[in-house]
Amino acid sequence: MNILEGLKEPVFLLPKHNDQDTFPTLLAKTYALFLDTVDKIDTGSIVPKLKENRQVLETFCEGLIKSAEIYYRGFPAEAYFEFDAAMGLVEDFLLPKNAGMAGIREFEPYYRARVGTNTQFKRKEMFHIPFEKREYVTTQRFSVPGLPCLYLSNSVYVCWEELRRPDINKMQVSRFKLENYRVKYLDLSLTPSYLTQMLEVTTKGDILATTKETHEQALDGWDQMTLNYLMRWPLVASCSIKVQKSDGTFKPEYIFPQFLLQWVTNNKKIDGVKYFSVEANISSTVDHSQLINYALPAKEIKSSGLCKTITDSFSLTEPVSWEMLSMANPSVVLHDQEKFKKVIHKLGWDTIAATVEFVKGKQIFYWHTIFGKMEIEMADMFFEKIN
Repeated sequence: MNILEGLKEPVFLLPKHNDQDTFPTLLAKTYALFLDTVDKIDTGSIVPKLKENRQVLETFCEGLIKSAEIYYRGFPAEAYFEFDAAMGLVEDFLLPKNAGMAGIREFEPYYRARVGTNTQFKRKEMFHIPFEKREYVTTQRFSVPGLPCLYLSNSVYVCWEELRRPDINKMQVSRFKLENYRVKYLDLSLTPSYLTQMLEVTTKGDILATTKETHEQALDGWDQMTLNYLMRWPLVASCSIKVQKSDGTFKPEYIFPQFLLQWVTNNKKIDGVKYFSVEANISSTVDHSQLINYALPAKEIKSSGLCKTITDSFSLTEPVSWEMLSMANPSVVLHDQEKFKKVIHKLGWDTIAATVEFVKGKQIFYWHTIFGKMEIEMADMFFEKIN
């Protein structure tokens, strides 16, 4: 089995679902299948690299399982220490020195949404919850209770899903622009299916004819990237489990995402986490790697106000809602192809050609939906920093 065949095995499918097992049991079963699949990869130059790091990978999995078990015994602080120790084993694969982290494009879109009432939010109210109101920071997947954090998404649609599909007329959205290109994310957004697509594209016959490589040689060229991915996969999987009981006060699926946010808060090398949305499911043809969220925890803690590091790193537009846009310009409901062409370079490349299927059997281009039209309208809005 080569690496491409291995990544197509069912164990790699994300996000994970849990129907009956306890969280530690689910992890143990998942990691056992994962390690068994890794052991079956016996073709290509990645094999000696896997053998060299096999014990580290197994110890990493054992550390995460032990952390979950300790948490279940009622010792969350001790569980975090175990998690932190496990992360130390693979930190070089999480933050590879030569490969860099998530690349940031000048026009990569960021959106933040809030559910409003009849009151128009101010721009500063679209940032993280201010320090003096930290008691309103509740437990969510990447949210530690009481720790203010800025959450962004790469599309209005993902914002809507993360807010549990509110009335679109009441959802107010600002587009954010990155002003500090030194901002670094721990990137957990790549899915096995997207990585598989990348490998398949670069090993096609026409590509091989150009590069004069064999299929095996082309796969070998991805060794370091695929090794890094396999070494971080147990963490990605543990943070990408759908909630089993949405009405439960305690959600074990949030344990490791919240631990990871604490780990990032203490790490001076990175500013936040980039991860795919577990909630969003735009259609069966769109991979979760295209449905992105960002979590940036506050690192300059104060008694009131906002984190200066974050406010210095972004500018943003005034918040708007679909109701406001359609009242100001009733023709916004129509697709303006000319305007779309003018702002296409500012839109999200992951969704440029995406089709969505909100109603089964009814596919439509993303840019013809309300979400896409809002993004087109916001693409040329004025950005301003918060003082």
